[in-house]
Parts: sequence; structure tokens; C-alpha cells
Amino acid sequence: MSHNTFGHLFRVTTFGESHGPGIGCVVDGCPPRIPLEVADIQAELDRRRPGTSRFTTQRREPDEARILSGVMNDDATGRQVTTGTPIGVFIDNVDQRSKDYSDIKDKYRPGHADYAYDAKYGIRDYRGGGRSSARETAARVIAGAIARKVTPGVVVRGALVQIGKLKIDRARWDWDEVGRNPFFSPDAEAAERFANYLDEVRKAGSSVGAVVEIVARLPRPFFISAVVISDSRSMARWPEATMSKSSGSACVVSYWNSVNPARSTRARCEWR
Repeated sequence: MSHNTFGHLFRVTTFGESHGPGIGCVVDGCPPRIPLEVADIQAELDRRRPGTSRFTTQRREPDEARILSGVMNDDATGRQVTTGTPIGVFIDNVDQRSKDYSDIKDKYRPGHADYAYDAKYGIRDYRGGGRSSARETAARVIAGAIARKVTPGVVVRGALVQIGKLKIDRARWDWDEVGRNPFFSPDAEAAERFANYLDEVRKAGSSVGAVVEIVARLPRPFFISAVVISDSRSMARWPEATMSKSSGSACVVSYWNSVNPARSTRARCEWR
């Protein structure tokens, strides 16, 4: 199975399965002498950690990261820094309960990659979905934490703005609120409605889709895109990154919420 690597200059390869010994990633292309401690990575993993509310998986994983390579102590500063070599980070799986999936080992689950894996490879890991499990995203969080150390002037934030037909009120958008509710929503009132709505959906034995909005703010000048070749252009790479995540089904990239109908004087890059 290939296609486990993303990126060019900053290259990320994730590995491991939901019910294997653990999961992790290798980051290649990180510049040397950048301060990097486990705490820098753990802070981001703790935000993602499963089992923190009734609306996520009830699997209890501490997700404690271990940096295996690519760092050393800098005698001049006394801090741990990157060496410029591949950075390997590993997380142990401690709460995998494979027997919980024994009843569906011979059944394909709708909305999952069960059939696709079996049809393509002739074998599938029914224990939590194996590589197709959302647990793989923990490795992406690790890579993102390292990327933030490489680009300290870049601010990337995300928030849940819609579940089913329920939407937030953008007039109540508060970035500080995102970390206060289990939905990472910027609207506290909407988060309460989301909770009641999801309880109803769960009781009905069903599920529902959601919309997450990601905002990236870049310092000027900041050039991250190639000019022509599609797989090197930022506008092409962002959808690739988001759509490669399990359950991703659509991605819209724009300068504003509705850039398409805007005149060129509004949709252009701002240099003033």
C-alpha cells in the first residue's frame, strides 16, 4: 500500500494502524537548530485526544508522544533542537479492543473503506478500520505541531461551523470559544444546539455530516506556492491534504466565503 506520504520540501509520512502497537510519523525536510520538545507536540495532541466527550470515540488513549530521531541537545543553549535529519515520532496504542469488532469482521460498513480495501488488496484490517481509521489523524497532528515550529509567523486555525442543517451565527464568532466546547465551535449557543441535535441523531442509530472552516493567515511577503505545476500549488495542495483525511467529502478554497462572484479589484491579492 503506497500513498502514505504528503509534501515536497516538508515531507510527512504516517504509519501504523488503529489496533496495532502504535502510530506515528516521519517528518523529512525540517530545518536544523529549531527548538523542539515533546511538549510542543503534546500540547496539540492533547486537544485531539479521544474520549474527552460523549460526542467522540470513547476509546481512552493518552496519546503520549515520543520523539525517536532528528533532535539533540544544543550545548550552546541547553535546549533540544532539530538536526535537519528525519524526525520520527511515535505514539503507543494502549486502549485498542479488537474483540469489539469481531461481529463485523466479515461485514462491510457503509461509509467506511472496508469494501475498497478488500477489493483492492484482497485483505482488510477490520479492527477499527486499520489504516483507514481516523486514529491516523493523530500522526498528522504531530506533523502539524512540527510545521508550526518551522513557520512561526503563520497562523492556522479551524472551527466547526455546521452540523447537518444547523449552522453557527457568524455574528457570535469567538475564536476563544473554540477551545471551550466539545465541538470546537466559535459560537457557544450553536454548540448547545449541536449537542441536543447529535443526541437525537445517535438515538436514531444514524450519523450526520459537518463543516469545518480553516483560516490561514500568512505574513507578508510570504510565498508558498509554485506558479504552474498543479501538485506544487498551494491551492491544489490544501484540498489534497483535507480530502485525504478519512470521511472528507468536499473542500472549498477561497480568499473569502464568496470570492467567486467578486470583482477582480476585490478578489486580488492585497499589497497595500
